[in-house]
Amino acid sequence: MDKIIDAIVKILPTYPSVAEPTATAPYALYSENETAVVTFDGIAGYERTLSVSVVARKKSQAAALRDRVVAALNGNSFDGDTLYYDNSVYVDYPEEGYASYELSFNIIE
Repeated sequence: MDKIIDAIVKILPTYPSVAEPTATAPYALYSENETAVVTFDGIAGYERTLSVSVVARKKSQAAALRDRVVAALNGNSFDGDTLYYDNSVYVDYPEEGYASYELSFNIIE
């Protein structure tokens, strides 16, 4: 996971799950998720995903950073894990003055 995060840090400051209180946009937040694949026979394996939130002051800046993060991660391998871009969702935080894209990547071993 460290090499994946290093690839994002080259683009913008990056924090696990929650930004530092002193963080100013733009920045990224990330979390890794693992979900069991359950069949009638029990757990058949696990689906791993990486969530990355790109936070900026303007939607256009967040979109540009989203595109750079996707280009840096999609289809690339890091320590045996290959990431594939799944989707992104735009989230607006007008009270705080932030725009964000929440990106999802599938992690394939």
